[in-house]
Amino acid sequence: IFDEVGKENFDELNSLFQVYKDNFNEFSFGRTLMERKEGKVTEGTKILEDILARRDKILDKMRMHSVLKASTNQQEEQNNYEMRQG
Repeated sequence: IFDEVGKENFDELNSLFQVYKDNFNEFSFGRTLMERKEGKVTEGTKILEDILARRDKILDKMRMHSVLKASTNQQEEQNNYEMRQG
């Protein structure tokens, strides 16, 4: 998985679980979801919005890493093919 999405991206995404764990328990998370749905701005909703924004950025970086990896692999395959063809 590290090869596909990048170890740094994977570790960064996993770090968000610690942020969640440090700030929420089952009850407070449920309350925060309700507050977010109601459009309230609280410390919990701010933390949740930050987690979601960071998650989205990380997922974008993972997608980009994967696309670049696929492109690089395709170029390498093309080069190998051309070398075999002589």
